[in-house]
Amino acid sequence: EDHLRADDEELCKACLSERHLPALEMYVQEGRSFCKDECDAYSDLRELIRKTEQQMQGDFSLREREKLAEEFRRVRKRLLGYERTAKELAEEFGDRTASIAQMENE
Repeated sequence: EDHLRADDEELCKACLSERHLPALEMYVQEGRSFCKDECDAYSDLRELIRKTEQQMQGDFSLREREKLAEEFRRVRKRLLGYERTAKELAEEFGDRTASIAQMENE
């Protein structure tokens, strides 16, 4: 999101195309491989990546980049809830596993 709001349009394009968009694409691929309820959010992120790539070929003014940044923010917030849930479940599972191991050792 911050890179889309950068003053230097060419630097923004370079950073997005070389780093951020490929990383987001890998994130989508990984997420889609195990998603359940959040699959739509990953699909929306993939569409937004494509939209950004197309927009980079045309009008990529600060105004347009700001719109894209807001769209990325909305998708990120949707996925953040799922990531928190997964992290909480992993921590809970880890705590239970540790408790079971401790009981077995006693």
